[in-house]
Amino acid sequence: MLVRRRPSDPKVAAVLLAVSVVLNLAEGACRCGRDRNHHYRVASGSTAEARGGVRLALVWRYITTEMADAVEPLLDRQAAVLYRLLNPKR
Repeated sequence: MLVRRRPSDPKVAAVLLAVSVVLNLAEGACRCGRDRNHHYRVASGSTAEARGGVRLALVWRYITTEMADAVEPLLDRQAAVLYRLLNPKR
């Protein structure tokens, strides 16, 4: 049985979150129906987790305020794209 462990290095965790978002978006694009939405929801969750990671990294002083400010608009855009994918206009 495979046991998943969280990486202890925050930088590695951030890279794994980014990879998760990209891979779930790519896989979701090739699926249909609820299966597609599942992958988009997972990507959305990874985006939220990345946002929390940025905030923790800032509090723990792993990154500067300028670094966090540079990442936030990218996460906002990513969250908006995922929202539109999950909630298309009818």
